[in-house]
Amino acid sequence: MSDLATQAAGHLAAEDGEDHDKTGHLNDRALLDKVKRMGTAGDRLIDAAEERLKEDPEKGLTPPERDALARDAYGDAEKKIARDHHEDEQIRRTGTSTNAAGEKIPWEHTHDTETGRSSVKDKFGRRDLR
Repeated sequence: MSDLATQAAGHLAAEDGEDHDKTGHLNDRALLDKVKRMGTAGDRLIDAAEERLKEDPEKGLTPPERDALARDAYGDAEKKIARDHHEDEQIRRTGTSTNAAGEKIPWEHTHDTETGRSSVKDKFGRRDLR
């Protein structure tokens, strides 16, 4: 078997075992807070996770609890629910800058949390940022 095929098979085997962290490497509290903000997890799961973290914060959540919270945080259906709850939208900031001539120029900065793209709009037009 070629090296590339071996790597692909190894990757797929790891996926089947699901022994990797699916939580974006968030700690237990951060993962729970993210799911609560998104509004995608059930009350019983959230209550159980909060109780477990309150009882023994160092021991933390069980692997099945972390997996369930990860599904609620990162699954496609859950992201749609969060968008419906207006949690995963664009972040807008506005302000006013003053140029060298003393002219005040209003601006708006927009960041799309889903795509990671940002842009600025002012009297000169809209520009995408990197």
